[in-house]
Amino acid sequence: MLRKSKLFVETEFLALAQALEGFHRAIMSTSGTDRATLRRVRKAVQAALQSQDIDPALTQRICESMMHANDPTLAARLAALCQSLSGATLSQMGIDPATFASNVKDTRNFYTHAGGAKRRSKRPSIKGIDMFLLNQKMRALLRGVMLLHLGFPEAQIAGVLAREATEWG
Repeated sequence: MLRKSKLFVETEFLALAQALEGFHRAIMSTSGTDRATLRRVRKAVQAALQSQDIDPALTQRICESMMHANDPTLAARLAALCQSLSGATLSQMGIDPATFASNVKDTRNFYTHAGGAKRRSKRPSIKGIDMFLLNQKMRALLRGVMLLHLGFPEAQIAGVLAREATEWG
C-alpha cells in the first residue's frame, strides 16, 4: 500500500478487513443450509417474482444474490477467526471478539456501502487513532491465524501477537 494518501489508515483498514475475510473463506469450511434447500428456495422466489410481473433483470439479480445467502457474514467470519486463538491470547492482544467483530463490520460497511443522504451524514464509529489501533489488532489477528494454519503452536507466537496488537495502544 502506498503511504502518501491522507486516507492511508482507511485504506489499510479496508485491505486488512478484506484479507481477514478472504483468509477465512479460503481455509474454513462453512456449514449451514444445504444446497438443495437453497436451490428450492431460490426457485420458489424466482417463480414468485415472475408471477408478479417484475423486471426480468431485477428477478435475475435477486436470484443471483440468493446464491450467497448461506455465506457467513463478515462478523461471523471474524468471530470464527478469533476462536482460532485462545481467550488468553486474545485478551493479551486486547481483542474482545464480539466488540472487535462489530467494530470491523460496522466500519467496513460504512466505507464500502454507499447510501442516501441520511447514510452519508453518519460518521464511522472508528476513526483516527482508534482506527490505527484497530488496524494493529487486525494485522496481528491475521498474522496469528496464518501462523496457526502453517502449524506454529500458539504458545510460540502468543507473545509476538500480543506485542504487535498492543504496541501503540
